Amino acid sequence: MFNRPDLSDEELARVLPHTMGTQHPDNVGKVPFGPSPRVNRELEEEEVLHNVTVLGLPEQMIDYEKKRGGCTPLWDWLHRCPSCLEGRVIGRDFHVTPRIPNPDADRDDPYFWQSLGIFSNSLLVMRRMGLPWLAFSEFIIPDASSGATVAKVERDILERFRLEAAQYRTYGDGSAFPFDGDFFVQGIPLIETVEDLLAPERIWDDLIRTRKELTGRDTFVQRSFIARSDPALKAGLVAALVAATVALHRGRAYERRTGVRIPQIMGIGSAPFRGGLTPEPASMEAVLESYPGAATLTVQSAFRYDHPVPAVTGAIRDLGARLAEGWLARHQTPPGPNPEEMEQLKSVVARLKAAYEASYRELLPLVSQVADAVPSHRERYENVALTGDMRRVGGLPAVRAIKYAASCYTLGLPPGVLGFRAWTDLSGEERSLVERTCPTLFHWLRQELRYRSPESARNLLRQERLPLLTRDLEAAQAVTLGCEPDPAHAAAAARAAAALGDRPRLAAAILEAASLRRFLG
Repeated sequence: MFNRPDLSDEELARVLPHTMGTQHPDNVGKVPFGPSPRVNRELEEEEVLHNVTVLGLPEQMIDYEKKRGGCTPLWDWLHRCPSCLEGRVIGRDFHVTPRIPNPDADRDDPYFWQSLGIFSNSLLVMRRMGLPWLAFSEFIIPDASSGATVAKVERDILERFRLEAAQYRTYGDGSAFPFDGDFFVQGIPLIETVEDLLAPERIWDDLIRTRKELTGRDTFVQRSFIARSDPALKAGLVAALVAATVALHRGRAYERRTGVRIPQIMGIGSAPFRGGLTPEPASMEAVLESYPGAATLTVQSAFRYDHPVPAVTGAIRDLGARLAEGWLARHQTPPGPNPEEMEQLKSVVARLKAAYEASYRELLPLVSQVADAVPSHRERYENVALTGDMRRVGGLPAVRAIKYAASCYTLGLPPGVLGFRAWTDLSGEERSLVERTCPTLFHWLRQELRYRSPESARNLLRQERLPLLTRDLEAAQAVTLGCEPDPAHAAAAARAAAALGDRPRLAAAILEAASLRRFLG
């Protein structure tokens, strides 16, 4: 648990996990612990052990949202490999942080109710291991637009522990539940819209106030999670970059105003559209420059499985050291936008988002043809009617971010350019403000344009009549003069575009292009 008043910044930087493995399935290559790129429910146990023991990750997220989570995950890992968790001890040497469904949206999801029990259930396993602390001391609530919801889940987990402890005494010899420590599991809000990221203080205030009311707990340290992938899916690359950068600035200002420290997690994948993090030094440098003061970065499946293990383990160590240094120096970074500039940025983001939504609407029929052939590398619920569909773009159903990005890259139409025509409509002052807020904006745009295919784009834009996307590409190329596409990927994209309507050929072309990129989407 990091919510302690006695931890100095230096001590907190030392104990915080600065990299987090997640189950986002953006890998294209075979996983090291299975026969294929796909990770089913059973292989997820092997994945946790691989990430902890081989890659040396200090934190692993396990996911109960739209997935079959285990009732007793720690027990399952110990049965799978009794010796694996002896060298690195859970809750001390590494952390596991469950992502559980948001009860405001998924109240009827049985995996939400199941997930509430894993925190107290794990204490019985910890007793067997001879460890007197919590195995899981935090959890993540996705799409957290309400801080009160996070606090209510904290209360429910606490009440379940108290009930189970009371019930325990009614069996056997009537002895007390074998944990007499301070039981509290702290929630982490995952903020997933550009609007909330531009003003996250409301969520933090709501969470801290409601936590105090419901549990009596004071807050000294509150981890918070910035999404980069879904904001890009819902509002476009530039809007997502601006929102994520502003959220980091607002976190630092919140710390100075309230005294509550806000170590922020950046949720990013390997595709430039989704964050652009790979184990390559140039990529890591660009990400660190883009998000100064971030405490933790996610390393998703492509980062971990589409590169050699020595490169991955070295990158995890380097990122950990660099992020600890950067978080300690977070208040030395330039100040964020002032109130007047914030109003300008909100207006700019709204216009960029509107332009992106129109381009998305234009491109969606073409993307849908490809997305059905993009392989699913993670086991999820199949029946959306049972679970709801929170992902929508401009009122239209949204393809999941990884499949969406994979579809666009496969066609040689990089998703990061959608809506960029709105850039030319901004005033010089507005463009200057965005560039000051996001100094690496054009770097990420150039990374996107590496995956365009002039031949594919020319044919598709003409055949499918995509006037908005035509203007988007022209606007993006105008500000990135000299950025040449990768010729091998451009050729693969052209073959994919020519294979539309022929599913076997299209599926092969999707994997060919993804292998060249070293990420699926």
